[in-house]
Amino acid sequence: MAFTLHIHVSTLQATAVAAKHAVRTTIKSRKSARAVHKAETGGTVHASIDHPAVLDAGLKRRTALLGLALSLPLSNNCSIAAENENNDDDDDDDDGYAGDVKLPEFDDKGKVISNEEIKPFVTKTVGAASYQVPGFWSAEGDSGWKDPVLGRAVDSIEIVAIDTKLNSMTDLGRLENVKVAKSLPVPAELAKADLLGGKKQVVDGVMYYQWDLVTEPATCAPEKQIIQGQCLPEFITMLSACVIDGKLYVMTILAAAESFKFSGKSLRALRDSFSVAAA
Repeated sequence: MAFTLHIHVSTLQATAVAAKHAVRTTIKSRKSARAVHKAETGGTVHASIDHPAVLDAGLKRRTALLGLALSLPLSNNCSIAAENENNDDDDDDDDGYAGDVKLPEFDDKGKVISNEEIKPFVTKTVGAASYQVPGFWSAEGDSGWKDPVLGRAVDSIEIVAIDTKLNSMTDLGRLENVKVAKSLPVPAELAKADLLGGKKQVVDGVMYYQWDLVTEPATCAPEKQIIQGQCLPEFITMLSACVIDGKLYVMTILAAAESFKFSGKSLRALRDSFSVAAA
């Protein structure tokens, strides 16, 4: 017996307003804390994009709403469809998956044993660059990957290397100020993307810049809006870039926003695993 659970736009609007208020309250409290710290130490306090709040100063309302949208377990049409093949009245059994798939396993304490814990990662190499995907994923299409339970996890992975005069990613300045569409070999539409998060990491002495970007559709139906004029994002783009031996290497991961909600941890691990071997 199939059923569909619809989530109304009014619910999203109310949640968005609550999230907006929470963000403002958090920013005010952090500003107060920074003021106290500065008074006590006499030092200068700098906001960092590595903080979970992404950007303490200048966090945009639209970015907060897009982040909220990515945290909601909604499908692209604002509904969740599930099949109850056993006609069980317990809604907890409606997991939304059909067909012969391997369901999660549990230990003797009822804790889910994740696939990451019981299966190794597989390393993929593209020239001097490499990355790792979970061993339980299977290749799909030219460069996509599929989770056996959750379905398609990655739409595409692309690695590009171009000649550069940069000596390091730090030559581009602060990570949050980099205009990725102008500075990196990435799709031009990312010029309009919103920054959801970013961080820096050093691997074997090489600096890597990483971004989580989301681009919302120019227009969408009312039922696909978070609030009026604010569309639900359809895709998230994850980037990792470094400079080695006079070349700028960029890994671009494209995933559906819905995939990111459920496979975000694995997607970030995939992006973090990107590395380039020096000649």
